[in-house]
Amino acid sequence: MIELLVVMSLAMAPEVPLYEWTENWLEHEAVTPHIHMPVQYSGTGSNVEQWRDLVSVFPDPDMALCVIEGESGGDPTIDNRQGSSAAGLWQFLKGTWDWVADQTGGPSYDSGAPYDPKIATEYAYWLWARQGWGPWNAARNC
Repeated sequence: MIELLVVMSLAMAPEVPLYEWTENWLEHEAVTPHIHMPVQYSGTGSNVEQWRDLVSVFPDPDMALCVIEGESGGDPTIDNRQGSSAAGLWQFLKGTWDWVADQTGGPSYDSGAPYDPKIATEYAYWLWARQGWGPWNAARNC
């Protein structure tokens, strides 16, 4: 589902310059996303709060935690149980992950990187900065 949303969202999104992928990804100023939904994070996910520092780069960390809670329950090792390629904390599909990897020069899906919470959050932030929360189905419930 994320792959379809990426294609649709790219067609509608304004041009946003890409920054060069570096080890210091947090130093790059985020662009204003074209979608933002206010949220009150419930704090109910027992495994989610551990990622608060990691998602502090997002302007609304509670929203990011709510998405993580809905996508993976805060478990960075989880695979989608319905047979899709969605994996990790943010439940990236293989095609979406590899598209971000191609755009940024980062590691591919097959490298196992979707299970690394830091790399997955870097990719999630990069995608969010260009497309807002639209690519994550869980965001609709936040």
